[in-house]
Amino acid sequence: MIFKILLITGLAVPLLSLVLSLFSDILEGLFDLLDLDLDFGLQLGGMQISLLPASPTVWCAMFVVTGALGMALESGGALPVWLIWLIALPAGYITSLIINKFIYLPMKRAKSLAQSVSEFLGMTVEVNEPISAGGVGSVVAHSKSGIISYAASSVDGKALPQGSKAMVIRFEGGRLWVEGLSPEGELDVL
Repeated sequence: MIFKILLITGLAVPLLSLVLSLFSDILEGLFDLLDLDLDFGLQLGGMQISLLPASPTVWCAMFVVTGALGMALESGGALPVWLIWLIALPAGYITSLIINKFIYLPMKRAKSLAQSVSEFLGMTVEVNEPISAGGVGSVVAHSKSGIISYAASSVDGKALPQGSKAMVIRFEGGRLWVEGLSPEGELDVL
């Protein structure tokens, strides 16, 4: 019975979030609002492993796998309940860790990168690797996340020397497109 409840809960919450459209975001927003870092991690070499993923989406995946595997093993009737739990719970937990590491966190980082890139539009940046005429260089921008370096090209195709100032016009093709500024900080219209 408990496996059926886990399976139904694991399936119902994402379906409910689709129907209500923001349910999952509200739950995750509560974690952000309360500033709870429940994503306990373990550092192994250069790899960070989450021991307790805090995302409701990842928890639902754990419930689905635990519930479905538990129901399948329970339907056979040959295994004791404690052994079913011993198999189903770690399988659900490991699945949730895999989903968190390889699907959920990369998607969350991509969303964060898109937000951080959009915050640079209209911002003044400094060229730290010269942008050759029609080529690619690099600019440094100061954001809420800190100092970030991005590949950049000039929108008008003009060369921009190292140390010059530029304004970010758009983000396209994996790089910022900038327009040079005069030393007074105005757009260079010449």
